[in-house]
Amino acid sequence: MSFIVIKVECPEDFSDILKVELSELGFDTFMDLDDTNFEGSVPAEEYQEQETELLITDYQTRAEIKYSLETVAKQNWNKLWEENFHPIAINDDCYIRAHFHEPAKGYKYELVITPKMSFGTGHHATTSTMIQQQLLVDHKGKSVFDIGTGTGVLAIMAHKLGASQIDACDIEDWSVENVLENAEANKTPLNKVYCGTAEEVKGDDLYDILLANINLNVHKSSFQEYARLIKPNGTLLMSGFYEQDIPTILELGKRHGFKEKTRQIMNNWTCLVLEKVG
Repeated sequence: MSFIVIKVECPEDFSDILKVELSELGFDTFMDLDDTNFEGSVPAEEYQEQETELLITDYQTRAEIKYSLETVAKQNWNKLWEENFHPIAINDDCYIRAHFHEPAKGYKYELVITPKMSFGTGHHATTSTMIQQQLLVDHKGKSVFDIGTGTGVLAIMAHKLGASQIDACDIEDWSVENVLENAEANKTPLNKVYCGTAEEVKGDDLYDILLANINLNVHKSSFQEYARLIKPNGTLLMSGFYEQDIPTILELGKRHGFKEKTRQIMNNWTCLVLEKVG
């Protein structure tokens, strides 16, 4: 069997949405080469040439996007993916690797994350800063809700840090499947994992910690849900937006009863840690 491998160069803002769009055309096993380049593959017999060209052409009217296509053997594509998906260390505490990487010594926490199509490997600044801030927050015995869980890396980190109850959701069914696989690989017991949004959490469940690495528009529409789901004096860790968006986020947070505790900025991406005022 052979595969069609697409290599895309685009602004960072378009990377995730293009992966989603391409996945609708059968592409998967996406691999980030850097902040502006990624690759994905589709079995050659399932490749939709005209639809792929139309999709990229449409997005080229919105941003500078380049792409190339290559036909490779299955074993060569798997080898290429594994060779280019590198482990990452976050500070001196956390080491994130895929299942085909060798374990590393000297780290307090090791996470085994094989992403498939889901977001969250620690390579992107948003995930990296979220984990760095998680390391500074007391999780022991706490209830945690990971909204937009992706690979489940933040939920798994919460377990490593001692959380007693962890729920997670994502709007993509493949992410739900992926987080369950990664949770099993890390021996992480998850309480509830479902396909959907935070709005679907019913009843009186409240959380000590909310993790939300999503995008600005989702944050803007979700603050009411954050406020509903978090306990008084609870902690909201959020990322997925730029430094210039901080005033907007803080104003929305203030309106819904949150105050800033700290912030971290990496490559213009921002992680905010907010506290729900009791």
